[in-house]
Amino acid sequence: MAVGFDLTETLEKIGEYQDDNGYTWVFTTGPPELVRKFGVRTQSTKFGIGRDGAILWRRGYGASDAAAWRGALRAMAQG
Repeated sequence: MAVGFDLTETLEKIGEYQDDNGYTWVFTTGPPELVRKFGVRTQSTKFGIGRDGAILWRRGYGASDAAAWRGALRAMAQG
């Protein structure tokens, strides 16, 4: 699972973004408390969460290029 946080996005805006880009995976919103629980310190923080619920990686805005994303998602799919 990959999780991204951005408290400025509404569910409607997220849905439009998803539709405009043809993304087929699940997008949703959550309560603001999640930001504190996950220790988010910057806008657009992303998390990789393993099958056991453990956080496998955490990246802030602009911290990864396409190759890094592919590697992180590949590692999550294997583990």
